[in-house]
Amino acid sequence: MTPDELAHEPPTGGFFMSYYIHTKQRTPMTLNRYDTSIRLLASGFSEEFAEYCAGDERMHEVMMELASRFVTENIPVVSEDAQTDVACELLMGITVRSV
Repeated sequence: MTPDELAHEPPTGGFFMSYYIHTKQRTPMTLNRYDTSIRLLASGFSEEFAEYCAGDERMHEVMMELASRFVTENIPVVSEDAQTDVACELLMGITVRSV
């Protein structure tokens, strides 16, 4: 095969992730370019996703469960009411946002 023919053959190794067509030529997309594309796409939706999570009751339930477990395992509080209050205070001190 000639070098031109090899350049248009589908990849057989793991180096190339996919091909995309640009002006009737196949251009290889490396993992670095693929990762960059995914990262840019996700960053464009990060604030919307943070708002979505913050507005979902399930997120608050999971965070409360994690805060309660953290208090139980790490903070020597005697009463159950105090454990719940400390867990709530921990939750009030954090926020879900994009970084």
